[in-house]
Amino acid sequence: MAELEIHHEGHETDPTGKKIGVLASVLAVGLALVTISSHRAHTHGIILKTEANDRWQYY
Repeated sequence: MAELEIHHEGHETDPTGKKIGVLASVLAVGLALVTISSHRAHTHGIILKTEANDRWQYY
């Protein structure tokens, strides 16, 4: 089986790449928080609608 070696000689750290990586991770966390809160609000609305339907059915 052939082996593949990747040499990383002469490459310095990329500060712009690090900034973009941090920005992307911060945006991902923000999007996750918005998605979770939106899901909870939708679930709360469904519960309220179900309770209203149950009350109406009772009469």
